[in-house]
Amino acid sequence: MEPHTPRLKWVVSIATIFVTVLTIIFGNISTASAASLPGPLPGSIFEGGDGNLTVDTSGNTDWSNVKGVNIGIDLTSGSTDNSFGQGAKEDLPNPSVVFGSIPPNKNDLTRFYEASEFSNNNNFLYLAWERAVNIGSADIDFEINHLQCSTATPSNCDGNGVTTARTAGDLLVLFEFSGSGTPTIQISKWVTSGTNAKADCEAGGPYPCWGAVQTLNNTDSEAAVNTSTVQDPLNNNASLTAGLFGETAINLTAAGVFPSGQCTHFGSAYTKARTSGSSFDSELKDFIAPIPVNISNCGEIKIHKITQPAGGTGFNFTTTGASPVTGFSLDDGGLKDFTNAPTGNYTVTESAKTGWDFVSLACTATGAGTTATPASSTTNTTASITISPDGVADC
Repeated sequence: MEPHTPRLKWVVSIATIFVTVLTIIFGNISTASAASLPGPLPGSIFEGGDGNLTVDTSGNTDWSNVKGVNIGIDLTSGSTDNSFGQGAKEDLPNPSVVFGSIPPNKNDLTRFYEASEFSNNNNFLYLAWERAVNIGSADIDFEINHLQCSTATPSNCDGNGVTTARTAGDLLVLFEFSGSGTPTIQISKWVTSGTNAKADCEAGGPYPCWGAVQTLNNTDSEAAVNTSTVQDPLNNNASLTAGLFGETAINLTAAGVFPSGQCTHFGSAYTKARTSGSSFDSELKDFIAPIPVNISNCGEIKIHKITQPAGGTGFNFTTTGASPVTGFSLDDGGLKDFTNAPTGNYTVTESAKTGWDFVSLACTATGAGTTATPASSTTNTTASITISPDGVADC
């Protein structure tokens, strides 16, 4: 047996090396796979870059459970499906609407989803699209308007009666997908005037136009298209094979859509597909009509004054916090209503007034994240308020 001992040791050594190599390889594969799993954007728990609609990590949200989802559903594909016609492009206001003219090799949209929330002092926007057939690349735009087109507000509609009339600062989100890899997310704002249309407009002008696009980085946005079959819990768990679903999450605050101290509200959104490549100025075809949304970075503060006996005048209040919440005066029965209070913290204090004694202060608050205290006090003359989007503090 002596001559064979070295060979046995050599075989054992090779086996050991082989196991070690396998451990390293599989260890690296596992680590790389885990590292590549997209996580929610900082400050959000929404899984907007995993390419599916259900929660992967306990404690997070996805389309299956996020609050406030708004759903847009396209008309039935074929001759009854509407689309843009006559060479419509992004800069064209009031595009013509036609029926049954979506080429078979172009994106035929079926549904889109929108949701928004305020979390950790940031406004987040979540968008998703679905299409009938995977044709590879997807150049899909979401137009988000301040106004809301409806039968009750026809002046907010374009002449076609379907799309929303644009106003300065309207938002366009461009979802650029080459057919593989991670989509690119860009944003643009509607510009109505300026001094250099060639520089200001993404397509070179004239005004009005969509402004120069801004490509978002991976801390301002995340996006994905499904690479395997996923279920849609918002559509009776319909199966969506690879390439039929795309989504993005955007930190609107970090992206500069909501400048500090400025109130902005968007009331409607719709989605549309461009026909060729990633060219901004390519022709538009299929679209899903606008739906109401509520995307805001401001809330409301109401301060009432009541005197006993009635008829008191000239009671002064001081404030801390963002403009336009500033000092004011109220008489008995008066109301100071700050309808555009930016998100953040405020105090409102009633000043002492000769000849009058303070009696009580009572506050209420509505809206997720909005607080107002005290609920009731006979000694505290200061209301402490935290405003979240669409929240109302009433004292």
